[in-house]
Parts: sequence; structure tokens; C-alpha cells
Amino acid sequence: MVNTFTFHHDGGHGYLEVSYDLLKYLGIDQHVSGYSYLRDKRVYLEEDMDASLFIYAYEAIEKQKPHLINKYWDGLAPCRNFDRYPSTSTESFSETMQLINHYKALCKRNRADVNEKARATN
Repeated sequence: MVNTFTFHHDGGHGYLEVSYDLLKYLGIDQHVSGYSYLRDKRVYLEEDMDASLFIYAYEAIEKQKPHLINKYWDGLAPCRNFDRYPSTSTESFSETMQLINHYKALCKRNRADVNEKARATN
């Protein structure tokens, strides 16, 4: 499983580049907003909600944090010229935040389990 992802930054915003197939695998492809971009099965998740959802879902399911590599652009990031993600999500901000918090709680539970197992073996 890929665990390194590029986070594209320009002067105004940031976009996390991931594969569409990975979004489907994580079960969050239907929750991505129209503020993200898509090109050739690569999705550029806007940093505020969509990237946060991905990061917590990835960690909850894969039981490891994604490794992010930052790439800075002078001017606008090229992904801003790509097609908008064809969002089918009808979720409100609060519904998406609930989903993010669900995955965040799973991450905390996973970390607690790892810490408990480590204490038990010492």
C-alpha cells in the first residue's frame, strides 16, 4: 500500500494528491466535495475538509499515518486547472465533520491498542 503522498501548496490553498482507487478502497470517494480536482484517476483533495477526511480515514484503516511530501508552487498549483471532482456528496459541513471525527476516534483507538500491546510485552 502506498503511504507517501504529495501535498501541493500555492499562495492561496493546498491540495493533497491521491489516487481515485485509494479513495474507493477507503470508502470515501462519495464524500469528496466539488472543491477538489480530478485528472487521470488522480484526485487533488482540497486541504480544509477533503484532505483531512482522507488523512484520518487512511490512518484508521491502514493503521499508519500517511507520509506527506510538500511541494510548493509559485503562482497557482497546476491542479487548479484540472476538472472539478464530480462530487455526488450532499453532506453538510457538520455531516462531513462527523465523519472526520468518526475516523479520528478510530485512529485514537488504534493508537491506544498499539500502546497497550507495547506495555504488555515489556
